[in-house]
Amino acid sequence: MKKTILIMLAALGLILAAPAAAQDKDIAKIYKKELKQRKAAIKKNKQELFGTSRGIDVALLNHYTALDNGGDDVQELIGYAHAKSKNLLTTAAQNSVAQRYAAQASAQIKGMLKQTLEGDAEDVDNEVDKISATYLTKVEAEIKGEIKPSYSLISQSADGAWDLEAYYIVNQTKATNARRNALNEALKAHNRTLPAEKTAVIVQQTVVVEQQ
Repeated sequence: MKKTILIMLAALGLILAAPAAAQDKDIAKIYKKELKQRKAAIKKNKQELFGTSRGIDVALLNHYTALDNGGDDVQELIGYAHAKSKNLLTTAAQNSVAQRYAAQASAQIKGMLKQTLEGDAEDVDNEVDKISATYLTKVEAEIKGEIKPSYSLISQSADGAWDLEAYYIVNQTKATNARRNALNEALKAHNRTLPAEKTAVIVQQTVVVEQQ
């Protein structure tokens, strides 16, 4: 009897594994198609992998794997740079994405910050603008340490200079902590304090940086 049960369980396991295997196969096909389309777009744009000896297949697979493994706790960001010297591109691209991220983060907090300070400031709009401007600067500095480079694509423009399209991955939890630190520093700079739970609510929204 025991032997019969074991055989039945083993058979059931094979039956249950079949749909999962089929699903994995379908996902693999989707990945292969997506990779092919991405490589075709890169070729069409006359771009090449920059700053690494690895091939484009490896770079793309590593990037997509990191995004998949991170799930909702990771975000893809893209930085851009245009310069005559290749040596300037990497830093310029990182600065560009940090600046755009910080600008969006600053814009996002204004409404909630105004609501929080309403009735507790003589000129709330002016105070919110000042705190938000300081916050923007602090976020830009803080987020640079959390933006992890993934891969970069280079191409030459009509004016002979170089264009860089750099892809980064940022951990959302660490990015939120960076924004919280930045807000606390901005509040302190303007002699303001808020309860920790209120600060957490203000900075918790994901910062979505639009592609150029």
